[in-house]
Amino acid sequence: AGLEPISLVWRTGTVDGIGTDRNQPDVPVDQTVTTLCCERADGSIKAILFHYACHPTILSAATREYSADFVGAVRNRLHQDYPQAVCMFLNGAQGDISTRFRRRDQSFAEVERLGTHLAEIILDVLKQPQAPDDNHELAFDGQPISLPFRDLATAAAPEMANADMTTRIEQ
Repeated sequence: AGLEPISLVWRTGTVDGIGTDRNQPDVPVDQTVTTLCCERADGSIKAILFHYACHPTILSAATREYSADFVGAVRNRLHQDYPQAVCMFLNGAQGDISTRFRRRDQSFAEVERLGTHLAEIILDVLKQPQAPDDNHELAFDGQPISLPFRDLATAAAPEMANADMTTRIEQ
């Protein structure tokens, strides 16, 4: 029902103050934030895909609540300006990049602070015009492949193959 013509608009910006190498804070890392937006003919944004190479690990392992970490805070902030847009995150090649040396603590308030900071950078990036030389055609290709299901009962150890399901689960 929501099918409509869109243009894909690619923009980039530079992030400061969030990610560093998790072991050596002075090692240069990629500080690029990239956005790929689905824009309608009237210029409104239908979807935003944002990419920033940094582990979303502000909260510590001791946190026992589900959280999207700074990514969720970014999405929440983007939805304030673009409430109808679908916002998606792509973490890319984040390797050893984390917030370890840039975060003040491992609280939900810090998630909000750094997430809002990244969101504000993204919002600035979204206001930039797309450079004229950035107009490219999008192409894709695909090939169907068959992935057969494996019978787990026969793939299990021989003594498990004839056991009933309850016995297998208990073991």
